[in-house]
Amino acid sequence: MDEDGYLCHYGKKYDLAGAKLTLEIDKSKVQISDDTEIGQIKGTVSESIYEGDHYQIIVDTEDDESFIIDTEYSYNFRETVSITLPKEDIKIRLKGDIAEYEI
Repeated sequence: MDEDGYLCHYGKKYDLAGAKLTLEIDKSKVQISDDTEIGQIKGTVSESIYEGDHYQIIVDTEDDESFIIDTEYSYNFRETVSITLPKEDIKIRLKGDIAEYEI
């Protein structure tokens, strides 16, 4: 990134303001807690399924995002929880061709 906030790569500049992105994180890296003060995202448990040795929890946020989380702990339907996504485990990809954003 340059001092103006543009992405610079091989002598070209890109303005990614408003760019559509895809974020991906391994669900084993997502952390869930009933302490709503520690996570980055708050949501409501919409489903909890016991998978034999762990629970698979689906959490829906107010922004209509859904997270599928594997955990050893049980959470109740409609329980408010927080979700932590470790920054180092998030993979960000640009949707479409980067040439669209060249300036």
